[in-house]
Amino acid sequence: MAAFDYFAIENGNYAETSIYWLIQQLVKKVRYIRSQIPADKIQEHLPELHSLERKIQELEMGIGEPRINYIAEINQVLKADNIY
Repeated sequence: MAAFDYFAIENGNYAETSIYWLIQQLVKKVRYIRSQIPADKIQEHLPELHSLERKIQELEMGIGEPRINYIAEINQVLKADNIY
């Protein structure tokens, strides 16, 4: 079960200082990569995704939240719903 409703976050309106804005950016990037980037080129985009994920994790861990593997979770949600 996903920690967040990623579809709602993706379509939400957040201040750029919000952690939800960062999660929204990650969801959009993962969706774009899944739908637009050839499989043999995905590796090139992973550093950007992991950097954004780490930033979110650091912010959340700073307020006592558990570490979430956002990239894997977002991929699972998109795959389960056949949404790219």
